[in-house]
Amino acid sequence: MMIKSATLQSLPGRPHEMTAPVPGDRLRVLIADGAMTEGCLLALRGAYLPSVTRTVQETTRRLIELNPAVIVANLELPDGDGVEICRATKGLPRRPLLIVTGAVPARVPDALLAGCNAVLLKPYPPNLLCARIGRLLQMYDDDRRHRRGGNGDGGASEMTVSHSATTNKVWPDIDCPGCGASGVTAFDFASHRRMWCACLGCRHVWLARRHE
Repeated sequence: MMIKSATLQSLPGRPHEMTAPVPGDRLRVLIADGAMTEGCLLALRGAYLPSVTRTVQETTRRLIELNPAVIVANLELPDGDGVEICRATKGLPRRPLLIVTGAVPARVPDALLAGCNAVLLKPYPPNLLCARIGRLLQMYDDDRRHRRGGNGDGGASEMTVSHSATTNKVWPDIDCPGCGASGVTAFDFASHRRMWCACLGCRHVWLARRHE
């Protein structure tokens, strides 16, 4: 898959992702979010082939029909939530999953434990959504090439590569203010100085000083 980059800007108060890898071939993106803005959909149509679903049931059916390269799922859906979609994609090839949510992100730890590859908190500008999808695809491609280079038979596991491509980062030296356990997961940035963190033990979610 050919990758090119586009420089993007962001909204004031949120760090921008300097470049967004964009596939040379238009890949299918499955969006389980009936509330996604028209601006985001227009931005996605410039680089991808987005298909929108509105329920967990419809999304799980379309997963098989469309075989998307990436899934974007809202954490809040009429008949369930994005965590169920995360679980439904386990064992399926080539499907990095990005969770988006506009509510207080108390359920983000459940999505992280279920295997989501990235989290984006609303509101976000359309180009930040495209940048995050592009980063996941670039990381997926890099990981797949690395695995193929390290295997004697020249193959890579399509069943596990997508779960290695993640923008979530574990910080082993940060302690959870809720339970005191070391090792928390940073899943999104609130500003240039603060980041959202989650403890996967006690499920506590909080804003912490940004680490690099």
